[in-house]
Amino acid sequence: MKSKMTLNQIRCWTVSIATSLSFAGSLFAADITKLDTSDNLDQGAAWSGGFPPTLADRALFDSTVALGPAAGSYLLGLDTNWLGIVFTSPGTNIVIGAGNTLLLGAQGIDMSSATTNLTLQCPVFVGATQVWNVASGRALIASGAIAGTNGFIKSGAGVLGLGVANTWTNGTVISNGVVSLDATTATLGVNAIGHTLTLAGGAISNNWGTGNQVTHNNSIVVPAGTTGTIKMGNRIRLASNGNAASISGGGTLNIVCSSTVTRTDIGSQAGPFTGTVNFVNELGFVGQTGLRLFINAGAFSGFSNATVNLDGNQAWNYNCNSGGNTFTYGTLQGTNASAQLG
Repeated sequence: MKSKMTLNQIRCWTVSIATSLSFAGSLFAADITKLDTSDNLDQGAAWSGGFPPTLADRALFDSTVALGPAAGSYLLGLDTNWLGIVFTSPGTNIVIGAGNTLLLGAQGIDMSSATTNLTLQCPVFVGATQVWNVASGRALIASGAIAGTNGFIKSGAGVLGLGVANTWTNGTVISNGVVSLDATTATLGVNAIGHTLTLAGGAISNNWGTGNQVTHNNSIVVPAGTTGTIKMGNRIRLASNGNAASISGGGTLNIVCSSTVTRTDIGSQAGPFTGTVNFVNELGFVGQTGLRLFINAGAFSGFSNATVNLDGNQAWNYNCNSGGNTFTYGTLQGTNASAQLG
């Protein structure tokens, strides 16, 4: 004998299906593919399916984009919320222009298989802790300001370029690749002690020109078992005088000198660091005038609990603060007999 369903049972069953579908939609994001049009990114005509991505979707830029926008850059059109960006194989480098703000959710930016580069001239709000993954040989240029109360992780062997004063908080982790400081104003989030930079396999690089410096007032941590690198460029200031930021951890810290006269203004205490510090002459010059490293000290009084290596030919010149400092190193060793301290 066949059972019969009442009208109320049918209604309940229908509601149950609708509820399940709604719940499933909240769990699984869609990748919305960018079409090869010049429409603003808030327009349905710019995307497959006729609707732009939302905070539940990732914006996918793949080979569907063959030529890119006729004007050279896409515009958001409105302040926009996306769950994340997946950037794979557009036929050209892509620029999202200035004007409106892009909020990115927990999926961040995935350029792990990118074949071209992405530039974000628009302001970006970090809406959740997220990973920005950039493939080797590729660049993600964030020339608009990055804000938000969630830190983020830079991964992948590629480059993240920063060109303005940024204000995101709650820490930054660089696990691979390089974060390039491309202007004197560029910062790794809010430039304050409590916003810690963790170098756990990656590097920061000062790419600004001769006679200029970038200033980094954040505490630096290099965890045990990891390697962090600071590429000095012409001049980089690690904590201004009187700033209580510190350098700590038990890993390996490479301080790379890449100009004939490099200034490192270490105004912070490095006594808590218990790992290995390698001062590296990237130029490979010979002779005492080949590379001079000026250490302008504020609170810095050496790496008293670390092993310090002088790699290659270099001369250290100390410029102490007005009271004078005594510099202490746990173990000091080198690979070149002509290295000088003084």
